[in-house]
Amino acid sequence: MSSHEPQEQPSDDDFDPASDFEDDSSDSPESENNDGEFDQEPEDPLDLSSTEVKEALKHLGLVPEDLKEYTMADVRSESAGLPKDIVKVRFDHYAARRKQYMDMIRSELSSSDSMNNSPSLSGLKRGKSSTAVALEAQRLEAAKRKQLQEVQQVLALELTKKRIEEENQRRLAREQQRMEQREREKQEARKKAADAEAKRVAERKAKAAREAKAADRLKRKAMAQEREMAQRRRREEKERREAAEAREMMLLDKKKEHEAKVAAMQAKQDVMKTRMLQDMEAREQARIAALEAEKAKRQEEARRQQEETARRLAEVTAKMQQEEADRRRKMKERQKKSEEQRLELEARRQQEAADRAKAEAEKEQHRLAVAEKMKKEEEDRIASIQRQVEAREERQRRKKEEEEREKLIKAEKDRLVADDKRRMVQMEERKHEYRAAVFEQQLKERDHALESHEQDLKRVRMQRLKMRNRTAQQKAMINQEIAQMQKTGKMSDGLVKAVGKDVIKVAIEQAQSPSKLSTADIFRSSPALRPRQSHAKSTTLPRIGTAENSGSNQPQPQAKPSRTPRLGPKARGAASEPALPKPYRATSAPGLRPAKPPTARPRAMRRPTADRRQRFVRRRGAGIREARMMADELRRTQNESMLRLVMEEQQKEAERALMLQSVVDPIERERLQAIFEIERGKANRNLLNISSHFEQNLAMKLADIGFSPLDI
Repeated sequence: MSSHEPQEQPSDDDFDPASDFEDDSSDSPESENNDGEFDQEPEDPLDLSSTEVKEALKHLGLVPEDLKEYTMADVRSESAGLPKDIVKVRFDHYAARRKQYMDMIRSELSSSDSMNNSPSLSGLKRGKSSTAVALEAQRLEAAKRKQLQEVQQVLALELTKKRIEEENQRRLAREQQRMEQREREKQEARKKAADAEAKRVAERKAKAAREAKAADRLKRKAMAQEREMAQRRRREEKERREAAEAREMMLLDKKKEHEAKVAAMQAKQDVMKTRMLQDMEAREQARIAALEAEKAKRQEEARRQQEETARRLAEVTAKMQQEEADRRRKMKERQKKSEEQRLELEARRQQEAADRAKAEAEKEQHRLAVAEKMKKEEEDRIASIQRQVEAREERQRRKKEEEEREKLIKAEKDRLVADDKRRMVQMEERKHEYRAAVFEQQLKERDHALESHEQDLKRVRMQRLKMRNRTAQQKAMINQEIAQMQKTGKMSDGLVKAVGKDVIKVAIEQAQSPSKLSTADIFRSSPALRPRQSHAKSTTLPRIGTAENSGSNQPQPQAKPSRTPRLGPKARGAASEPALPKPYRATSAPGLRPAKPPTARPRAMRRPTADRRQRFVRRRGAGIREARMMADELRRTQNESMLRLVMEEQQKEAERALMLQSVVDPIERERLQAIFEIERGKANRNLLNISSHFEQNLAMKLADIGFSPLDI
């Protein structure tokens, strides 16, 4: 498989933080196949062996080693002994960096394609020097100055970039020192945290020991309380037994007393009964004796009384017996009720004693249960405290492991970011070296082009010298012929052949009336007197024909009279011998104005010729010194604008570097770098626009006063 073809990347499913890094199953073929699902290259692979890609690599400051595609096995072998999180961070970073480089190459290729499809704005263009030698000669000096300005601008930009790079290097060094200082502070903080953690662990152990001692003390106290409560229960039980025995003895005494009272009452009742019977018998005997004494009298009454007495006695006896029976029954009932009450009282007392014993037993059982529960709760509390201490220690251990893992990941990310910064610095160095080489090559090409233009310029100068000599000879001959013609009134055949009859007639009239027509119009109207021009000039200014040399007797079209042309310096000095003006301005004499060709430009769009520039200078009173001062002022303004723009770009570049340093996400870094590249391109275009605007403004202002950039 070639290096430019997309290869499979590992997926995130292979990374399990809970698994061991040294697990042999991670190197199985299945895991290698799963690694390929992480990130795949786009469908349009790059041919790293192609010339365009190599050129893009040089332009971006990259080398083929930067596009090395790392697989999970490569990263694992490179990161042997490191956790899987670090391996994943490295692999993701390598993949994101390679993707970023590939996207940069694709963007560079697309931009280079668009630049190739659009017309080039750099370099020195060779125009149609073979067919427009005069135009090329005029542009030569402007091209030299523009090239010099471009070289100065490029050198200024390179120096500015070098200064920015040095500032970035110093900033990176300071950042590295700050990172080392922060690392030392972190080490000290970690050491302090470890000491504090050890102190907290010692305090927790001491606290646990104190809590264990307190629990033991509480346990011993609970056991002492339990023994005391058992002794108290035994004393209370003994007192209850003694009280029960005393109550039993009291009940027996009360029972005996009750029985004695019942026996006494029974004896008293028997004595009373005996006494009553005795009294009744005595009264009955007395009554019988009385009755026997009165027996005679009251025998019948005695019998009745006896019967009545017997009846009454029987009734009394029956009544007494009934009363005795009732009394005995009531006594029995009372005894039975008393016995029942006693038994009920005894049963109630026994029930109360049983209830009290049961309550005491339940209370004792509840107390034992409460004591057991308290003991169990104390044990559970101690176990819970131990579990909490163990859980807290476990959480702290996990937190510490997590912090260590995060610190390792952060350190790895910082290392990768520092490596990216180092790579960016190397890329910038390679990029500047490549640009310097390209710039040197462009300078060589421009030097070669300048040499060719120098040769063309020499040829143009030779042609101009020959043309100037030929024109001077023609002027001298024409002046002689005109002077001879003014004296004799005749014209020679050579003059007629050179300028034509109509032109000579117009020249004579102009010489006689200078306010109507100047000899410049005569000179410009003659095709023989017009200097030889390039093919481009001949297409815009066609040959002026006359009646004689055109072979036609038709008159020329009548043109509007133009303003009175200005004469040269010689015309001001001597009106009788007017000097011929330079032959680059078209004539506007009546009958001699040429028709405009269909390809001719409007007058407002035509570049001012040398003759027009000289007249503008003479008319407005502006000299070459003022023009140069104005050009210097414009250049100073341009340099200030460019310097201000370069300083702003330098400040923005520093802000971009700081922003890139603060961004860790590779996708965000890629987005910011794309935005920064667009901003840098805009800044470069602004510099070029300032230079182009300066050239246009300078040309326009010089044209207003009759000069061109070639004149200064």
